[in-house]
Amino acid sequence: AAAAAAAAGAEARKLSLSDFDVCEQLGEGAFGTVCRCLRRSSGVAYALKAVSIAHATRNGGLAQVIAERDALVALEDPGHPNVIRLHATFRDDDSLYLVLELATGGELFSHIRRLGACSLPCARWLTAELVNALEYLHGHGVVHRDLKPENLLLDEVGHLKLVDFGSCCRERLPTAAAAGDGVDGEAASGDAGRPADTRRFVGTAEYVSPEVLGDGDATAASDLWALGAIAYQMLAGAPPFTAGSDYLVFKRIEALDFSFPAHFPPPAASLVSALLAREPQQRLGAGGAYAELRAHPLFDSLDFASLHLQPPPPLAPPPPLPRISGAKVMNPQLASRALAREERPQLLSSQADTPWGAAISEGEIIVLGTPVLKRRFLSVKSRQLLLVDAPLSTPPPPPPPAYTNFRNPEGSFARSRASESHAKPPLPPATPLVGGRLVYVDPEKLEVKGEIPFSSEFDAELGPRGAFYVRPAGERGRTYYFEDPAGDEVLAETWVRTLLRFKARLVDEARAR
Repeated sequence: AAAAAAAAGAEARKLSLSDFDVCEQLGEGAFGTVCRCLRRSSGVAYALKAVSIAHATRNGGLAQVIAERDALVALEDPGHPNVIRLHATFRDDDSLYLVLELATGGELFSHIRRLGACSLPCARWLTAELVNALEYLHGHGVVHRDLKPENLLLDEVGHLKLVDFGSCCRERLPTAAAAGDGVDGEAASGDAGRPADTRRFVGTAEYVSPEVLGDGDATAASDLWALGAIAYQMLAGAPPFTAGSDYLVFKRIEALDFSFPAHFPPPAASLVSALLAREPQQRLGAGGAYAELRAHPLFDSLDFASLHLQPPPPLAPPPPLPRISGAKVMNPQLASRALAREERPQLLSSQADTPWGAAISEGEIIVLGTPVLKRRFLSVKSRQLLLVDAPLSTPPPPPPPAYTNFRNPEGSFARSRASESHAKPPLPPATPLVGGRLVYVDPEKLEVKGEIPFSSEFDAELGPRGAFYVRPAGERGRTYYFEDPAGDEVLAETWVRTLLRFKARLVDEARAR
């Protein structure tokens, strides 16, 4: 057995890039790229992560690469179906390579953006699989520290895979050779098992816990906070804490300044509230109490032990149930995705009973409509502000495939929040956008008094006491001042979020065309 292990190790150390056929690029991170590859000797497909040694060294990222490798090594015994597997590591003069399990279903972030939000069955299932993954991580002394939808992939069936362990901290890790199937590369380095600096700030603003912002230790409870933020985002379409800058996001996190949309399912709201507790020890599941987390009513009827053996529910948006109350039409969940043809009849029928149908064109769907005060100079007028989805004559074409050149690793390594769009060219400044309109209506005469066009420079900003500002041409053009008559700050924030998500969707569609 020892001789066989030695022979396998010798074979592994001979691995090089020439043993793989490198195919299309799947994504890029701060220090390298990820591509699909095929092992020439077996034809098995993997995800090949290539990290530029020079670039990572110059920017202090080499320790992250080593941390990721060492964490994946520790998690290989016995492995978990919801944690990505490491199959091999090797290097050449220019790059370090990680050969990883291939998950072909895409990022969860991309699916949320495409759908606008996830249906309750879908969100419940994926949250439960993430609970399973975190219980396994924390049981092995690993804290991820950068949980977010971009770091959650789906496999070809739809099961969740947790990836990107470069920011993890480790309470206890054995020193071991890289694990896998006999094709593994270098042994883990000498710092395996050494705890990372748990007070060093890492992570993404919208998912960082209050204790980390306060220079406290990142612990397993910090991952539970991020779990709550991700569960919220799957159902609401956006994280619970958003603002115009990271600093403002941090202030909202410190104040626990978040609210649930009207359509948010009550059992899910209960779970999110239990996870987004200020004190780490008060979060549901803290201290290893995963049995209590699994017993939450949201997960009734789910068998956690066999989730990976069952077919997950299909990725689908929530039902397009229009919420119409008096003068208000609230369908913000529709802002992030193009409506399917079969969804339009129900929405058109529902909005026919509102007085605003006469103010919009045939076939347009009201995404958001509320009374506002429109201010200009010394004038204040009552208006009905309507954001409408306009059907396009033809759907946007799919984006072209992206390719990479592993021999030129010094290109752009900037992490993109929407990594699926890295291959699409940017739009020229002030490009008009089609597919939607923002109009304001005289509520008494039911006359359209003006239309605010969408362009690639369109922007919206939250103001104080229920105010919000719209700039169709960005900072260079006119600013429209609106205000909720009752000073409702939540409703004003809903407008800003919805407008920006709607504009992002129109930009994506324009770039795809």
